[in-house]
Amino acid sequence: TVSDVAVSAGGAGYTPGSIAVTCVAACTGSGLQATFQVGAAGDITSVAITNHGSGFSLSAPPELTAVGGAGANLTAIIPHGAVLVPRPKINFLNRPTAGVRVVEIVGSSFGVAA
Repeated sequence: TVSDVAVSAGGAGYTPGSIAVTCVAACTGSGLQATFQVGAAGDITSVAITNHGSGFSLSAPPELTAVGGAGANLTAIIPHGAVLVPRPKINFLNRPTAGVRVVEIVGSSFGVAA
C-alpha cells in the first residue's frame, strides 16, 4: 500500500492530470492511482491518491511519472507495518456528539512472526 507521494521536484510545463505508475524488475504491486495539481508555472504542487493499491514493497517501489511536462521527481511512500488512514480532525468544536470513534489500521505483519 502506498500511503503518500512525495514531490521532491515540481518540474515545469505540466497540466493537471493522472500519474503513470510503472512496475519494473521486482515490483509486484498494483492498483495505485493518483492525480496531480500544478502551479502557475506548470510545476506539480500536490498529488492526491485515489487508490492506494496493494502489494508494493520498499525494496522494489513503483516508478511514478507525470506526463506532459519535464523535470518532476515523484516518489511513492511505502510504509513498513501499519498504515493509519487519515480521518477528519476532531477537536472540541467539531467532535461527534454521539457514536463510536474509530481508528482504522490497515496493513499486515505488525511485528508478529507466524
